[in-house]
Amino acid sequence: MRILLTGASGKVGSYTLQYLLQRGHAVTTVDVVPLPPTVASSLPKGQAEKHCIVDLSSHTATDQLFEKAGPLDGVIHIGAIPDPKDKDWRWVHNNNTASSYNVLYTAGIKYGIKRISQASSVNATGLSYTRPGMQEFDEFPITEKETYRAVSHTPWSGRSQAHWYRKTRTLCLSSMSYPSPLFCMIKTLTDS
Repeated sequence: MRILLTGASGKVGSYTLQYLLQRGHAVTTVDVVPLPPTVASSLPKGQAEKHCIVDLSSHTATDQLFEKAGPLDGVIHIGAIPDPKDKDWRWVHNNNTASSYNVLYTAGIKYGIKRISQASSVNATGLSYTRPGMQEFDEFPITEKETYRAVSHTPWSGRSQAHWYRKTRTLCLSSMSYPSPLFCMIKTLTDS
């Protein structure tokens, strides 16, 4: 399969890239930063040159990326701000929400790509990224049917976007958080 992988320079992205390449997929990688030298040097000849540095929060840049990438069979979107602790939260939210929307819209609607997966960190409200004094949960236990209670607004927004696209388009679309088995998501995308 020809796959576009966002967030390829990150920890999860670089492992995902290796996994896909080992299985013979053609991968175009994307991130706002270059591939780390340790990742780039471990890739097959010519693969590092397929890396695109793109700000996916820009719909214009996202359109240009898809035009440059050529025909694709699937998209795996795991690009996001990995650790928002020392960042302006408005910027983190706007970047992660807009990039998710731009990738889903561009892939699914503009280009008709039927296989899309996206993932985010668990970033549970009340846990690691919540400011001191703001930690609270509506109820315990958190069930699979009400996972929106366990995530912050940005991952919840991305999942809501995915839910809408699944309802309005014929897509094989999965949306989950990293503690979920990421490679099951990739296997579903590449095997279906």
